[in-house]
Order: sequence, then structure tokens, then C-alpha cells
Amino acid sequence: MNATERPAHVSRAVQAIAVRLDGNPHQPDPSWTCRTCVGEVGWPCSPARTRLAEAYPGDWVGLSIYMGSLLIVALTEMPTTPPAELHERFVSWTRGP
Repeated sequence: MNATERPAHVSRAVQAIAVRLDGNPHQPDPSWTCRTCVGEVGWPCSPARTRLAEAYPGDWVGLSIYMGSLLIVALTEMPTTPPAELHERFVSWTRGP
């Protein structure tokens, strides 16, 4: 499955990224790399993680749930990437300070 074939509920979770990043240019492209960072930097990059944490002030559980929903999308769209690597990238950093 690719970004153009996403079910509606999945598309809503991905579309919410722009709202949660609130104008931050560090958005994911369809291959889940950052559109702004130089090189093939996987999204969420460090600036995107910072902005996402700011969008959920003190709500690490809410952030984890949202990023977990994006992890499910990424697992579907990047089936050759090891699940542990995607978990590290999308969810593990949301445990809080």
C-alpha cells in the first residue's frame, strides 16, 4: 500500500501531522523522510519530534498514542523496514523526559 491508497481513517491520522506541527516545515514526504532535512533523514526528525512534543504539553500518553497510529501506517507502507527500527523511530522517543 502506498500513500495514495490509504484508507480514510489512515489518511486522517497522516493529515493531522500538519496540524500538530503547526507550520513547522519538517513534514514527512510519502516515503516517510523529512522534506526539509538534508539527506535521507527519516521522519520524524529531531525538529519534528520537538514540535510534536510541544503540541502535546505534558501529555506523553496522548503523544504516544498518536505516534503509535502513525507507526501502524508506516509499518504498512514500509514493509521491508524492520518493525523494531520503525518502533524506535516513531514511538520509543515519546516516553517523556
